[in-house]
Amino acid sequence: MNWQYDLAVAAVSFVVFYLLDELIVKTGFFPKSDKNGRYFTLHVVCNLVVTLVHVDDLLFTYMHPMEAAFVECDCFGTDVMFALHVYHMVAFLPLAYVDWLHHIIMIGITLPMSYIVQPGSLLGHGTFYATGLPGGIDYAMLVAVKKGWMKSVTEKRYNSNIQQWIRSPGCVIDAFLVWISWVEYCRRADAGMSPITPNTSLYNTAPRWVIFVITFFNLATIFWNGPYFSKRVIESHTRHALRDKLRRELEEELAAGGGAARSTTTGKQTSTAAPAGKKPANGTAAAGAAAPGARRRAKAD
Repeated sequence: MNWQYDLAVAAVSFVVFYLLDELIVKTGFFPKSDKNGRYFTLHVVCNLVVTLVHVDDLLFTYMHPMEAAFVECDCFGTDVMFALHVYHMVAFLPLAYVDWLHHIIMIGITLPMSYIVQPGSLLGHGTFYATGLPGGIDYAMLVAVKKGWMKSVTEKRYNSNIQQWIRSPGCVIDAFLVWISWVEYCRRADAGMSPITPNTSLYNTAPRWVIFVITFFNLATIFWNGPYFSKRVIESHTRHALRDKLRRELEEELAAGGGAARSTTTGKQTSTAAPAGKKPANGTAAAGAAAPGARRRAKAD
């Protein structure tokens, strides 16, 4: 653990994000008022860095799952991710509830607890899925939506698949690997290995119960993170896709000249035709059904 170096990387990254944000505004890519567009663009940059830096951690973790948490820990991408989220909390106020929920749990609590343990390539593995490739693809699509290059419902459809088949499973796998790291830590401690890890880590100094608390908390939060945000994305896509489907059906029925139309809010059919066996009011045709000439003739009679 070299916290001075990591703090310096985070500080420099914070300044870089500020400069990029100013560049986004100055070039007119997004106006100052479009906070979402600016933040999405910064997130694309952040996730690209995380993906490039930690892809080797991802591969090493899958090749050596038992040793993954006990090798040298590269925190560079994690430092960059930390800087972006701090910048978000400083420069983009007010934030939505879900943003505060994510930032407090994942950035304010889970990340520091993971950092002090220095869990080797497992840190990069989790970061790759939480703020790496899957999110980077989606944030790029969100930028495209903001620029009018992609339909919102298309982004939601693609992102639903990304969340369901890549990000959420990756987070769940990471949670399982965190548990594996606990089992391997206990095995090494029982065997009297010293040091347990080459890193300056709590693995080498803290009581076992402290390691268990940190391990279980990190496991629980990454396990929650993947399915929770996947659920939100899939529900959002379902709502928008259903609304678009109902709107198209209504437009098709109206274009076909049918009397019945389906409500886009209730899904129930409504009809402008008069009930069977009843005459229209005042002896005229149903509202909107009679031609102007017919109405004039009825009035003249």
